[in-house]
Amino acid sequence: MFFPVLAQSLTGFTFSTFNAVIYTVCFLVPGFLMDVTVSRFFYKKSEQVPLILLRFLTFSCLNYSLWIFPYLLFRDRIILENPVVLAVIFLVVIFISPLFLGLIFGLANQQQLVEQGLAILGFRTLSGFPSAWDYKFGRINEPLWVLVTLKDGSEVAGRFGKNSFASSESSERDLYIESVYQVLENGPWQPVTATSGILIKAEEIRYIEFLKDTTEDV
Repeated sequence: MFFPVLAQSLTGFTFSTFNAVIYTVCFLVPGFLMDVTVSRFFYKKSEQVPLILLRFLTFSCLNYSLWIFPYLLFRDRIILENPVVLAVIFLVVIFISPLFLGLIFGLANQQQLVEQGLAILGFRTLSGFPSAWDYKFGRINEPLWVLVTLKDGSEVAGRFGKNSFASSESSERDLYIESVYQVLENGPWQPVTATSGILIKAEEIRYIEFLKDTTEDV
């Protein structure tokens, strides 16, 4: 497998162009793929490059830790002498395994499974979301109704579904609502048919009210 190759390379640690490629692929690429997958499930705040690289390395080490036991179990088998098998194992460990781990970690974080488990044990943890905006919009799994009150006192109603979007950029909290509705004083909201959605800039928003999508009429 590639574990002994890494060990032999690190013994001399003569850093050449080829070594740089090997080290990057083995120690950063798995963590990068895992981080990219995890970030698809929740918003992350901007970080400095050293912290990002450290996270890549940590994720890569976590990925490798899952494969240590299989390696120790099969390292003396003839199967590892087959270059085709080694190539497949390399692709699985470096590229495929981090994606599956990222999916698991992303779903666990989005559903706050770790926080719920610790809460059952009596521990209280801080939220991993940087703001209430990220917390709410990062956990929307089904369409719901929103009522946006603007700073001039006017209201914008709509249906926030899978084609809607809330910016994850902390400096620009704009909001796109895919279906716009007219708010009536007496009676259900009426859809505005002559539009394909509305974009609301962050500086125009005063507050947002969320309503569960229990019916097509509000």
